[in-house]
Amino acid sequence: MSPTGVAEVEAQKKRIYMEYSAAIYTQLTRLFIQAPVFVSFLLPIENTVEKVASFQTGGASWFIDLTIVDAFYILPLLAAISCWITVEVHIRRYSLIR
Repeated sequence: MSPTGVAEVEAQKKRIYMEYSAAIYTQLTRLFIQAPVFVSFLLPIENTVEKVASFQTGGASWFIDLTIVDAFYILPLLAAISCWITVEVHIRRYSLIR
């Protein structure tokens, strides 16, 4: 963490941003776009759970009542694992890891 090392890394980072014409806050724009989309999907699903009675008797496998919380966290874990695998595949495909 020497001052010269930090300055060198910052200069290299700025050079890479300029070389690929990427803004420093480009990643945040994805968040600002994705968050409202996520909320716009979440709110109707919550309203549907309250108003549609068939959600309490539908379903399959271990989740028969779709209105209760998944006690085993199987679906959130599957979603997290599939997201992680997708990120790893894309990183390796576009050779960001050398």
